[in-house]
Amino acid sequence: MQKSFGHETSFRPRMGGRGGEIAYQRAPRFCRSVLVRAQLRFTRVAGLSGARPRKHGMRGVADVLRPKTGARRCIVKARIVGMNPSGVKAARLHLAYVERDGVERDGSEGRLYGAGASVDRATLADAIPGERHQFRIIVSPEDDIDLTTFTRELVRRVEQDLGARLHWGAVNHYNTDNPHVHLVVRGVDQDGRQVWIDRAYISERMRWRAQHLLTDELGPRPEHEIERQLDREIGQERFTSIDRKLASVLGPDQTATIARIGRAADNRGRRRLVARLQTLEVLQLAARTSAGAWRLDVNWQNALRELGERSDIIKRLHRAMGKAARPEHYEVVDASTDRAAIEGVVKAKGLHDELRGDVYAIVETPRGQAAYVPLDAASAVSVAEGAIVRVAVERQTWSKPMDRVLAQVARENGGIYDAKTHLQALQRRPQVIGGKITPAEEVVAANIRRLTRLERHQLVVRLADGRWRVPADLVQMLRASDVSHPRRLVRARHLAPSLRRQVTLRAPCWLDTQDLAAPRAPYGFGVELGVAINARARVLATLGVPLAPPESRARALGRLERFDVARKLGTEYGLTPLPAPLPGMRGTLLACGQSAAGAPLVCVLDQSRRQLAVMPMPADARALVGRVITIRRDTAGRLLIQPDALGKGL
Repeated sequence: MQKSFGHETSFRPRMGGRGGEIAYQRAPRFCRSVLVRAQLRFTRVAGLSGARPRKHGMRGVADVLRPKTGARRCIVKARIVGMNPSGVKAARLHLAYVERDGVERDGSEGRLYGAGASVDRATLADAIPGERHQFRIIVSPEDDIDLTTFTRELVRRVEQDLGARLHWGAVNHYNTDNPHVHLVVRGVDQDGRQVWIDRAYISERMRWRAQHLLTDELGPRPEHEIERQLDREIGQERFTSIDRKLASVLGPDQTATIARIGRAADNRGRRRLVARLQTLEVLQLAARTSAGAWRLDVNWQNALRELGERSDIIKRLHRAMGKAARPEHYEVVDASTDRAAIEGVVKAKGLHDELRGDVYAIVETPRGQAAYVPLDAASAVSVAEGAIVRVAVERQTWSKPMDRVLAQVARENGGIYDAKTHLQALQRRPQVIGGKITPAEEVVAANIRRLTRLERHQLVVRLADGRWRVPADLVQMLRASDVSHPRRLVRARHLAPSLRRQVTLRAPCWLDTQDLAAPRAPYGFGVELGVAINARARVLATLGVPLAPPESRARALGRLERFDVARKLGTEYGLTPLPAPLPGMRGTLLACGQSAAGAPLVCVLDQSRRQLAVMPMPADARALVGRVITIRRDTAGRLLIQPDALGKGL
């Protein structure tokens, strides 16, 4: 009879007396350490009285049997994430992203669940006192099963193994070739104790536990299915289970011989290993040294993993581009080399590394190129699907402004940076950084973080007493690194909203800068852009905005945008909006947001005339915001904002 996931099949023997205690004298042939471990195991799992309470958490140790040949397969990957301030922010972003649209079986957004029907994301994302880390786990069964039921039963078994009631949540993902579960386990359990999981449990035993559950539910894999799966792996351009077996039979010089393979595998296994070596020959990762011997490249395993990752990238590009897919126009934008910037539409976003939470975007240009772009944390939040972006590879300097300060402070102290001494010196005078006063403690803490990063590159030395030895030529060393070891960063900057929104936008936009005669691909975004340019021209004609020259079009749209803002504010303040400020206006100058292009705007509230006007903020008018000003015109006819001699401001 087929068993359900909730069926209890484990057999728990009772060793010793009624209390579960094991008297060592009753089993003199057993090693004392084995008995102690067994005692700990039974008291923890069975919840017997007298078990020692865990003050700071206990590393979970569970005896899970290795699955037999024919067991159902399941991939389990885990990562521990520290809960420092940046880790908390990253954890919330990760939860938000795994719940994104299109990941459920019906194409809807991901639904977070736990032991109950649902889990509030805020509850799972809020900080828990004493939480030092979290566990991000991906569980991917090979077979098509009910992921929710399977995950709940798996977590229940894990809780038994660890002796803890876990605080967890999970989201199912069906938007890839292999449906999987994103499982988040908090670092503090429901009883307020820290959760520690043994490394061996994370790397092996949790996967074994999942395989046992699948095998109990579905039965063992048929032998013909196993054979067919192994045969498919022979020609795959990725690291496979055959490669894992091959690595175990290699000699010290990275050679594989027919004789060594024959001793390690049966006839079928030998045939597959030899066939796999022939595939590696084609991939130029192995070379035949004689009739029955091959020498593998030193980096062959990493090369296969990179090929597998590249294959995954190509699949994502195909899925995002759809009918516009042109593999010859695919490219991966990374920080390895300098390259020209590109502009285009974000066709799709997703997780490049689902365990780490790294995000990627696929950007299609008007000429038909499809670029796979890894995103930094800031871009992952600001860049949305359908938006227009600019992707560039920017050079990053090794030297930072604080490095000069560190070198100078250390130079004045005999080449040593002492945080305590520096803190005392800073507390005597206020520190102004970026235009605002920064507490001395924050300045010193930032210096310590910077020194810690420099230590990784062996540029400074941490002394035993907590001080730092800083070379006098630190800044020169960092500048030399810009030449010898250039650093680059891929940046994706938001340029404009979707084409559909830009067509009717009553403001200057990216679409206005595009030339209708420029070469574009006759498919995909190239066609969409041409249609949008024509539609935009018709909208501008109805608004009375000239199409040429471009400068006149931009000025007219800018006036229209500011007038729309003025009308909205006029309704709020009960004032009459003006298309532009007039000479002689006198009133309070207030900030009123930004234009569509990101430029700051200000408005003049003339209460005496009951009028309001919006204008771009002049560079020299920031100090006047909140004060009473007067609008004047200079000899060249330009409008000027001047402080009013009688105005006292707000």
